[in-house]
Amino acid sequence: MRPDSCLSQVIGMTFDASVCDMFCAWGAGATLVVPARRELHRIVDYIVDRELSHWNSVPSALAIVEGLGQLVS
Repeated sequence: MRPDSCLSQVIGMTFDASVCDMFCAWGAGATLVVPARRELHRIVDYIVDRELSHWNSVPSALAIVEGLGQLVS
């Protein structure tokens, strides 16, 4: 984590893992981006458009992206 890193806060605040992105970003002086719900319908586009350097989510998110045909090999 560096000051030029960009993270996304996508984990719900009721889940204890949500604090990781916040405190890692704040501790490093990095950027923390909080998406609108509608932005998460196209996760890969969101990551690319926001130029995220770090993504933290539940593993099932990758399965959803793959199921939508959004993964490029």
